[in-house]
Amino acid sequence: MEFQERTTGSLLTLFEQGNRPVLLLGAGCSIRSGILSTDAFVERAAAWEYARQHGFSTEDLRIRRSDWYPWLKSQKWFDESKSNAENYPKVVEQLLQPRIARKEFFTKILNPCIEPRVGYRTLAKLIGSRVFDTILTTNFDDLVERTCSDTASVHHLDVIRHSDQYLNISTVPTFAQLIFLRGDVCA
Repeated sequence: MEFQERTTGSLLTLFEQGNRPVLLLGAGCSIRSGILSTDAFVERAAAWEYARQHGFSTEDLRIRRSDWYPWLKSQKWFDESKSNAENYPKVVEQLLQPRIARKEFFTKILNPCIEPRVGYRTLAKLIGSRVFDTILTTNFDDLVERTCSDTASVHHLDVIRHSDQYLNISTVPTFAQLIFLRGDVCA
């Protein structure tokens, strides 16, 4: 497929002809609303587990990077030559166990009191106008869902969080669909 540069007008024409883009949301939207980046998630997870394994409260503000980072580097599975983001899957797999610990961590980190920024409100309006029928996200938070539920023009949003729900994905959805590519981290 050849790449063609499109103007805003030509894209609008494509949308008006019934073409529906698929939107891929990454961390940028959530970071602006106050959700941690992947790098920051890794650091918080490492500090969290360091505290648990060393008998400290996970809320102990005295724990510093100089405490937990040497411990993290000593883990056989941790690859210091990779970025935190690249180590993220292993950190979740190795540190946030058992599942109840992972749920506790993410429930605390994905603060439900965070208010979606203006970008999420604009996105909800676009979803309500059916500009986007399919939204793929690598994010974990519920900011899209919450914003859509507060937007009158969004009558329904199909949320697909787990691999066992992937059969519900449609190429011609009746309602907008939000598909979590990483699944539900709290499950």
